[in-house]
Amino acid sequence: MGSLLVHITHGPEAPTRAALGLLVARSAVEAGHDVTVFLAGDAAYLVKDAVIEHTIGVGTGALSDSFPALVDAGVPIFISRSSSGSRGVTEDDLAGKGASLNAGRARGAHVRGGQSPLLLRSTSPSQSRPLGYVERITGGPS
Repeated sequence: MGSLLVHITHGPEAPTRAALGLLVARSAVEAGHDVTVFLAGDAAYLVKDAVIEHTIGVGTGALSDSFPALVDAGVPIFISRSSSGSRGVTEDDLAGKGASLNAGRARGAHVRGGQSPLLLRSTSPSQSRPLGYVERITGGPS
């Protein structure tokens, strides 16, 4: 199976988008892929217990289902240090979640030369911002 880096940039202000990224990660883990999650921007809030408990996406599920499933599966979760600092996310928020603060190296460590990202974009013409993206990373022939 392949490896995926799921980069999420939306937080509780866009619950469907936030939950979609975690649902993609959870589905990939359940399909046998190696998954890493990188949270940046408002997605840094997604490690806070109150946010996990109360964020539910329309058609994309609840964070309270997806987040623990990723933790239980041992999925590494990296949070942008600058995004978390400006949003009040602390080391205490990361406890027990397999998460760590990162200075932006998580993406670079998982991207191999010549690979293009698999973009997840809204199908609504009024939405110009990407939902986030998943970069497909392969370890060679399978």
